[in-house]
Amino acid sequence: MAFGIYIHIPYCLQKCLYCDFSTTSLEDPISPEEYIQLIIKEISTRHQEIPEKTVDSIFLGGGTPSLLEGFFFQLLFKRFKDSGFVFSESIEISIEMNPETVSERKIEDYLKIGINRFSLGVQTFKEDFLKRCGRKHTPQHSFKALEILSKYHLNFSLDLIYALPNQTLDDLKTDLHQALEFHPLHMSVYELTVPSHHTLSQGRPIEPTQIEMRQVIQETLENHGLFKYEISNFSQKGYESIHNSLYWSQQDYWGLGVSAHSYLSPKRFWNPYHLPTYKKQILKHLKIKDLPPSQKEVLSLSQKLTELCYTSLRTTKGLCLDQLNPFGLQIKEMVLSKIKNLQKRNLITIKDNHVSLTPEGELISNQVFVELTFLPTEIEFSSS
Repeated sequence: MAFGIYIHIPYCLQKCLYCDFSTTSLEDPISPEEYIQLIIKEISTRHQEIPEKTVDSIFLGGGTPSLLEGFFFQLLFKRFKDSGFVFSESIEISIEMNPETVSERKIEDYLKIGINRFSLGVQTFKEDFLKRCGRKHTPQHSFKALEILSKYHLNFSLDLIYALPNQTLDDLKTDLHQALEFHPLHMSVYELTVPSHHTLSQGRPIEPTQIEMRQVIQETLENHGLFKYEISNFSQKGYESIHNSLYWSQQDYWGLGVSAHSYLSPKRFWNPYHLPTYKKQILKHLKIKDLPPSQKEVLSLSQKLTELCYTSLRTTKGLCLDQLNPFGLQIKEMVLSKIKNLQKRNLITIKDNHVSLTPEGELISNQVFVELTFLPTEIEFSSS
């Protein structure tokens, strides 16, 4: 079993219009220096409640973690080790970077402290799209950052967003080909997801175009040696993100910092969304077991089953039917009935005891996941 740590760094130069993560500016009354000390206190207060001490992945997310210098993260790594955590020999330590924050000095600084994977949030190379999304960087920033990452021959991932307002198929193809010129080992290509009333929902490509966009993404990336291992993620063999894979395989992870979520089976818990509330809670030395009910839950049988189907079917490996055995024969038969119904509609395929989405199913994956959402009443009825 693998174990990961997520650390949320909320600081940003500018908030993107599509972002709903907990973020703040560098001018926040709680400075980065103070914030790192709060996370150190969180480690000291709660580390004894974390049963797994061998760490396979650390992910520095945000926000824009690359606004911070390497010595801040070095302080955190030292505190983990002083608290009994052991970094595995093959540990993946990733940091999210915005293009305008990348420099050779900073890359060298991060490499010295053990960061070995870099995730660059390009999103698009088209300047008017960047401005519309509220991104601070320019295409020139992206090209410069990619030149630096390529120069150092680093393990880096590149993020793109598609189905942007007024984006055409040709725009998307241009983004993909410009990204691939730098030979990333991993790419994440996400569909823009905003509520219907959001300003960015106006002028988005119609559904048939979005479907064609997904097909173009997969074909283009696979033609360049990047193969899909999850709905939005592609990599060369052996360069799949350990951090992401932990989530999709329902492994344990500990989230630290404001708004960070954790999963220690069968429990889930999370920190306050707002920075002042997080600070207040950490200064109280509140342990995980003492968190209020609004910040923790024990997953019910129906939640476990739903999450198993959802996370497994996002991956190309799919859901192994043997994973349903612990739920009991009656529940397994109930799930199989739903799966077979989806199979008849060519949304799911069953092969070698594994269930996975068909290309048609991937295109409407959210609808498939809704049909595999299980209510407590269904589970009780099937168990009785």
